[in-house]
Amino acid sequence: MICVKELVKNFDDVCAVNNITLNIPEGEMLGLLGTNGAGKTTLLRMIAGVLEADGGSIVVDGANITSGDVSEEIFYLPDDPYFFPNASMEEMILFYKKYYPRMDAEAAAYMAGKLNPETKRPLRTMKEREVTVVVASHKLRELEDICHSIAILHKGGVLTSKDMRHQAGNICKYQCVFSEQTDLEEVKKAVDLIRFHADGYFVTLIVRMQPETMARLNSFSPVFMKEVPMTLEEIFIAEMEGKEYDIRKVLR
Repeated sequence: MICVKELVKNFDDVCAVNNITLNIPEGEMLGLLGTNGAGKTTLLRMIAGVLEADGGSIVVDGANITSGDVSEEIFYLPDDPYFFPNASMEEMILFYKKYYPRMDAEAAAYMAGKLNPETKRPLRTMKEREVTVVVASHKLRELEDICHSIAILHKGGVLTSKDMRHQAGNICKYQCVFSEQTDLEEVKKAVDLIRFHADGYFVTLIVRMQPETMARLNSFSPVFMKEVPMTLEEIFIAEMEGKEYDIRKVLR
């Protein structure tokens, strides 16, 4: 388990990570979502021990990240992996062996030379292994199929962190067909509405459920009404409602 508590990192007068607290269970794949500059990469580098925090703590399986035994268990893979100029595979394996003493150098060399590493293997298959993965992106669609939970970072802080599919709570989506006599404006007023889309009298509603919601919808005598599953994007939009976050930047 990775426990991040009140983590802070400043670069001169810029606060890149501002008092972040996260708990990442063992074996979970957590997605860090946020626009460029939200603090995702800085947070990853601190968890990996590449950067030192200015405040707060990072504990992995009960041990501080500064412990040598812990640092050997964490590997940071940037968007653009760096290799020494003109270095051979053998030289890079020897280099990494210094930082990861338990790495099987012979196995690594064999895989690199004989097996053709699975560079196209879907990241979601990592969920089949007993490892904890933290992956960052500024696009929701890159994370929704592979992550158990998503933490939304903004201006160095965490806006929310949860399994959104299971935490939608009282938010539901309905597809309805109303008669031509139905005043759709009155339908909007009757429920705690989050999103509304009408194609003629075929209406899609995302509502925050109240005890009287169903009775109010039924009072309009819909020809057809059915609850349908929400996409992660719709759950995300509902979750971020009222938090002054420009969701368009991560939905494109």
